[in-house]
Order: sequence, then structure tokens, then C-alpha cells
Amino acid sequence: MATERTLSIIKPDATRRNLTGKINAR
Repeated sequence: MATERTLSIIKPDATRRNLTGKINAR
């Protein structure tokens, strides 16, 4: 989760979309 949090700081929009996609994929 640390990597995801760091990414959200760098690109909150991209991370948010990636996180949603990963959660949906699972």
C-alpha cells in the first residue's frame, strides 16, 4: 500500500483510476 500512496501523491488522478481499475479487476 506504500507504493500506491506514494503514487497518489505524485499522480492522484492516475492513481485513483489505477486503483479503481485494480479493485474492479479483482
